[in-house]
Amino acid sequence: MLNSFEVLSTLFVFLIIIIIFWLLIRELVCWYYKINERISLQRQNNELLEKILKALNQSNGIQSDLVNVENENIDFEVSSNDTYDVSYANAKSLASKYNEGGKTDWRLPTYDELKYVYENKNKYPFLKNDKYWSCDEKLNSGVIVVDLLKCVDDVYRESNSFRAFFVRGKIN
Repeated sequence: MLNSFEVLSTLFVFLIIIIIFWLLIRELVCWYYKINERISLQRQNNELLEKILKALNQSNGIQSDLVNVENENIDFEVSSNDTYDVSYANAKSLASKYNEGGKTDWRLPTYDELKYVYENKNKYPFLKNDKYWSCDEKLNSGVIVVDLLKCVDDVYRESNSFRAFFVRGKIN
């Protein structure tokens, strides 16, 4: 009859053998289906796509990361609400007609103002984690739109529909 120590030690050895067997089988499957090679190629593709995106953004005059606001002399006021999805023309029209606190000089935010708002989202709880129009147009290509969730910017045609909020004042 086996004592409890012999049972535990036998169980432990059996468990180690099963783990080693599983690791060997896993490596064999990964080698056979070339999974490790595919993962490596996907990483290389991601790095190349990031380089291409940075190059495209630089050629369009867009900075790809919204994390660092270089201009600390921010001096603008943000409206207390935003719109639902509207076209660029409608967003500009709504901004020109917007009246809050008796002030009527509202406009769409610039790219830099959107970067500032992204970094300070906690100050603007009414804003959604969604894409917002800027007033910055790119010649023959569209308008810069900033996604306040993913911290990403891109250029879209004016006929697309995105959210908008309004600002007044300027960046010094």
